[in-house]
This record gives sequence, C-alpha cells and structure tokens, in this order.
Amino acid sequence: MKPYTIIWKDSSFSLYFSGHVSLDDLIAANNEIIANPRVDSITHYYFDFCNVHTLELSEKDMQIYTMYDAVMPKFLKRSMIRGAFRVPSSKMKEFWMRFLDAGHKAWPRKAFISSMIAETWVQDGCAYQKKAHQQSTLIQHAIA
Repeated sequence: MKPYTIIWKDSSFSLYFSGHVSLDDLIAANNEIIANPRVDSITHYYFDFCNVHTLELSEKDMQIYTMYDAVMPKFLKRSMIRGAFRVPSSKMKEFWMRFLDAGHKAWPRKAFISSMIAETWVQDGCAYQKKAHQQSTLIQHAIA
C-alpha cells in the first residue's frame, strides 16, 4: 500500500503522507499528480507530512529530489501557484525549508507547523495573485 493519498478539490490538491516515506514515495506521488489532467488548473496545493513516522531521505536522496523538483514547473501550465508543506515539528519544518530554499523558485512555497497558518498563507496569496492578474488584464485592455 502506498504511504500517500491525493485529494483533489476544485483548483487545488492535498497530498497526505503517512507512516514510512522514502524518496521513491515522494517521486511516485509527484508523478501521479503531474499525470492527472486537473494539475493544469491548480492554484494551490498542500503537502501534508503530519502523520509521517519515518522520513527516510539521505543527503543524496535530497539532492535527487531537489533536481527532480527543479523540473516540476515545466509540467504545470499555470505559474500563479502557491504550495504549503504542513509538518508536525520544527525539526521537520527546518528540513523542508532547506529543500524548498534549494528547489525551484517558480512559485512561492513554504513549510508550516500550523495547518491554520498554512491555510491562511495560501488563501491570502491566492487572493493577492488573483487581484494582480485582474489588474494586469485591465491594464492590457486599456492599452489595446
């Protein structure tokens, strides 16, 4: 049985990991996401590690996953996306923030211990991005 579940909702998805998670599991979950046609319409997503008991990733595994992560934006049509990583501890938050800092910079991503703060950060960012897009569209129409 795979240690993750993907739940799609409107223009988002939540990827829940549990139990023992390895590099192969992270890559398999990402591959499943990018293979789904709904990925082209997402505006935000959550990776939830709150029920992970063992995260088996060596430094080499993290280098591989960082390289894998670097090409992810090529598979997504939208550029205005926000991603939140929900984690159970400050130690795991530091771990994922190092990964996010080393990974792609195509859209904002951040790790949070609090699910409520993660949700607020994502929703505030999506509202800001939507408003910026609307203003850009208005300016383009005014120029044309």
